[in-house]
Amino acid sequence: MSTVSTRARFAHFTTYLPIVVAALFGLGLAWSRFGPEVLDPTDISWFKGDSVWHFLVWNFFRYEPWHLQPGRVANMMAPLGTSIGSGDAVPLLAFPFKLLSPLLPANFQYLGLWLFVSYALQAVFGYLLAAVFLGRWQALLAGLFFLVSPVMIFRAGHIALAAHWLILMALWQYFAVSRAATFHLRPYRLVWAVNVGLAGLVHPYLTAMVFPIAVASLLRETFHSKRLKPRQALVILCLLIALPIFEWWLSGLIGSGQNPESWGFNYFTMNLNAPFNPRGSSRILPTLPTRDGQYEGFAFLGTGVLALGVFALTRNWRKLGSIFLGTMRALYRQGHLVLLVFSLLFVGYAVGDGLTVGEFLIPNYSVFKNFPALISSFRAPGRFFWPTYYLIYLALFVFLIRTFSPRQATLLLLAGLSLQVADLQINKPFTPDRAIFRTHLKSERWPELMATFSRIVVTPAFDRDTAARGDFVDFSFLASQYGTELTTGAVARTHLKQAQTRLSLQRQALTGPRGTDALYVFSSLTFAEKFYDDLEPGFRCYPLNAYLVCHNSDRELGLGDPVDTATFVPNGYERVTLTEFVDRYRDETVVLATSGGPGKYSLDLKVYLSERGSKIGTIGVLQGSYVALLHRGELIFEDISDDAAVTHDWAEGTVVGSSENALTLPEDLYVYSSGTPTHRVASAATYDESHNASTWGFSVFVLDDAFNVVTAADFNTFAGDTAVLKRRKNVLVAARRTEDR
Repeated sequence: MSTVSTRARFAHFTTYLPIVVAALFGLGLAWSRFGPEVLDPTDISWFKGDSVWHFLVWNFFRYEPWHLQPGRVANMMAPLGTSIGSGDAVPLLAFPFKLLSPLLPANFQYLGLWLFVSYALQAVFGYLLAAVFLGRWQALLAGLFFLVSPVMIFRAGHIALAAHWLILMALWQYFAVSRAATFHLRPYRLVWAVNVGLAGLVHPYLTAMVFPIAVASLLRETFHSKRLKPRQALVILCLLIALPIFEWWLSGLIGSGQNPESWGFNYFTMNLNAPFNPRGSSRILPTLPTRDGQYEGFAFLGTGVLALGVFALTRNWRKLGSIFLGTMRALYRQGHLVLLVFSLLFVGYAVGDGLTVGEFLIPNYSVFKNFPALISSFRAPGRFFWPTYYLIYLALFVFLIRTFSPRQATLLLLAGLSLQVADLQINKPFTPDRAIFRTHLKSERWPELMATFSRIVVTPAFDRDTAARGDFVDFSFLASQYGTELTTGAVARTHLKQAQTRLSLQRQALTGPRGTDALYVFSSLTFAEKFYDDLEPGFRCYPLNAYLVCHNSDRELGLGDPVDTATFVPNGYERVTLTEFVDRYRDETVVLATSGGPGKYSLDLKVYLSERGSKIGTIGVLQGSYVALLHRGELIFEDISDDAAVTHDWAEGTVVGSSENALTLPEDLYVYSSGTPTHRVASAATYDESHNASTWGFSVFVLDDAFNVVTAADFNTFAGDTAVLKRRKNVLVAARRTEDR
């Protein structure tokens, strides 16, 4: 009896040992990539990229009171607000941790914990999926393949989407149920509700991948195995539809004004070379060409997997036809054709609205273009290859087991895994940008201002960059800690009324009623460029770091004397009219081009150009294309069109102009102007440099005798004809150069 009991305990132990080993490997990989510091819930210094605003949305969420819609975040991107779901901050953990918020330290994050859990569960569910078909220790090796799959490694920067284990969990449930000898309705219903429910509280992309796998299982069990009655299947289907919809309402993904439509369906796609394209992640294989945006369709199978696939196919190449036909017959007999169809649809969706192979595009092929809701809901369709990707892994492992002896298959899996790991260099520690919270708000007065005012209106609203790249992080971090409304931020899904509200907030910032409990924040440069002429009397403005803070209440802020906003220009800058700027460079070659039309240019400019023979007075205000060249203060060329773009592409040596100031071009010159209703743009380029207009109105491109670019500037003559330019070494240059945009 004792011997039997011991054997039973040992069998029980060996059953769960591979699961424990898989989890430990997952935790070890997370440790090697991210380091133990990400597990410190008080360490927020390691965030970078998207994970920064994932944390900031959570930080606002935890300090706000509960709303009728629990996931709403009212203070970030106010007055519209956002939600914990729109911030991709893993609502599954955000809700319980908000309940515990009074007990948590000031700087608290759970995203590092989520990464470690996701890596552990990736290995565990990879093992469980493989164990449906493979022996225990072979399945463990296969599970480690799933763990080190390049698509999983690549997703570390987007923390919620690191939960690929949800896809593996769905595939495991599908195949485990399909191969089970017995069927029980309650556990079946429960496991799919748990899987889809978890995905709904993690990320909508994962929900959209898991749900079709659940539907494939329902159809198989209803019409193939007939273990599920149609009425029962319909009830479960309704449950699986209602559950994520309710969760998305809870987390604010729906019902909170968030825009369900996003651009990107034709941009963030998958290239057909993606399974073989390492995009720099391989030591051995070269990067293949792709089109812009297709990093979201990254789907490199890994050098180890590719090597195993090539080896297995070449060893069995004489039998490939019979193997393929046998596989299709087996899929049909076992009722897996629906899953196969869904996997092909995932591929079709992932490639977007056109097939791309390298840089070659076959446009307008997609069947999904007839379903606008499907196209607009997910702006990165390239991600939808993931379920098919993991099915390719599984198919390869099953193929190895069935065409080689157990010993050979095990050795092949071990060799392939070793190659995969060595080639991907995944043990290189992840080194985050620890300067992310080194704030641009250097003054100690900023926390006081956040505590004093209930609203901080950063103008223009909803921009990520005000006076410095990514300074929304600084404002958001402080505002979230003080429970202050803030008009800036960053989330994955924006509000339907964002553009309209942006203009409304801008009007309030300039003409708001006295006594409001709001502080208006401008970039010093932006204020001097655009807003100085529109501010209502009664506003008091103070320079603070690279910003101008303004209010129209009676409060004393202790920031010194307010500036004269009518004449304010940041140190090192100068306000210059278009006419002054053109005349300043009268000894050089000046290229003028309009974008969107000439706008409300000044009488001074009209007189200045007309005295030199210009016919600028014949062009309309709101539209029209205009190109002019001035050389040594004289107009040598002008071209005007009311209804078409103007393009000139002069070759080196071309003589432009007929006067004594005619210019022989020392190198190529290209100038383009369009002020037509459908296309409003301006650009100019020499052989070495180019300038593209950053605003409607006049663009000015200044060249010396050798056609070196002296400076370039844009004047928004639709709002006036003044620009604020930076002085460097006694030469006025555009404050925002092309390469900085």
